Amino acid sequence: MTASSPLDATLVADTEALLRRAHDAAARIGPAPTAAKDHFLACVAERLDGGRAAIIAANQRDLEAAQAAGKNAAFIDRLRLDDRGIDALRASIAEIAALPDPVGVITSGGRRPNGLQVRRVRIPLGVIGVIYESRPNVTVDAAALCIKAGNAVVLRGGSDARHSNACLLEMLRCALTDADLPADAAQAPPTIAHAGIRALVSVAGGLDLVIPRGGTALIDSVNEHARVPVIQHYKGVCHLYVDGAADLDEAVSVVVNAKAQ
Repeated sequence: MTASSPLDATLVADTEALLRRAHDAAARIGPAPTAAKDHFLACVAERLDGGRAAIIAANQRDLEAAQAAGKNAAFIDRLRLDDRGIDALRASIAEIAALPDPVGVITSGGRRPNGLQVRRVRIPLGVIGVIYESRPNVTVDAAALCIKAGNAVVLRGGSDARHSNACLLEMLRCALTDADLPADAAQAPPTIAHAGIRALVSVAGGLDLVIPRGGTALIDSVNEHARVPVIQHYKGVCHLYVDGAADLDEAVSVVVNAKAQ
């Protein structure tokens, strides 16, 4: 598929329908009280704990496919989601629940000379798309952060973690229902094919923001086709400042370990 080739009409229609559902959900999530969002997070933690066997079984399918495809040990490690990983996810959820609710916070303001009162208030963005690769934990972390901040989220994980991501997404949607919030506040695109990414980011008036997290090819593709705002990490901005009295050999070792371990 070239950059100029037309997208399948059915794919576009399905993506537009998904985004409409996401905006409807965002309209309910945005004004939701803190207690409701924190209840959702508690339900996620409970679902993860109770669904360990299902998560590990789904992840095992992804691991076996990755091993059969000859993926290296580092890739397999990123993909793995075992009991320890589930515990880490539950700890992450607890940390997010403990964060203050950003919605409605007044960050600045004052009275103008003409008497007009002006305030800068934090509000949700709306519908956020998160596009990522082989780390299934991102499915839960991204959804938790987006919903805590009053946003709906569309999660497009990598095909290598398709079974893990589908299992986790279903738990997120069940947790939303448990908390009396709209399940469509967490969704996935209608296809894991690359065309699905293009459809997701090119629908004008669809996503309010897209965050790609992955390799250069993924981020370049999103930037090429996006008709919505993009926050990109690209190649990272990592700096190490070394004091003149430091051991330079040790400093070099730290740099190599940080970027090449």
